[in-house]
Amino acid sequence: MESVAAAELACPIRKVVPSDTDGVMALVAGSGMFESGEAAELEAMLDASLAGNGTFWLIAVEASQPCGAAYVEPERMTDGTWNLQFLIVQEDRRGKGLGAALVAAVGEEVAWRNGRILLVETSGHMDVASFYVKCGFAEVAQIPDFYAEGDTKVTFLKRIPASQ
Repeated sequence: MESVAAAELACPIRKVVPSDTDGVMALVAGSGMFESGEAAELEAMLDASLAGNGTFWLIAVEASQPCGAAYVEPERMTDGTWNLQFLIVQEDRRGKGLGAALVAAVGEEVAWRNGRILLVETSGHMDVASFYVKCGFAEVAQIPDFYAEGDTKVTFLKRIPASQ
């Protein structure tokens, strides 16, 4: 599953396994982006994914530790629509192509699972639009005050080519 971009980074990307849980949660905690309740929710999603609930996590690994992670789930009541719910890259690895490599690997996995659309929904407070556009997404919607008063939900869409 290692993508070309990941190979160039010498940072393999693979599916998460149970022994990765502590490393993934350390990555989450070290990001400073999540409150403890949110981190607990992410850990519950990781556990459910490892139990086979149809979602998947990918991690980028360096020196046997996760330095990036992505969590993806199918959208309920759709045909082939997936949602990239979580993408994180260790702070010292940002801006070096690792996030884009993770997104590319997610796209490959979604294609393998016969997905046709990949969504990203994020806060308007986060400066990520240019990143997702560079990764082939288009902004398709905004919902004002979705997360909280003054915090807009921004949705990006990427069409996934059929798996070869």
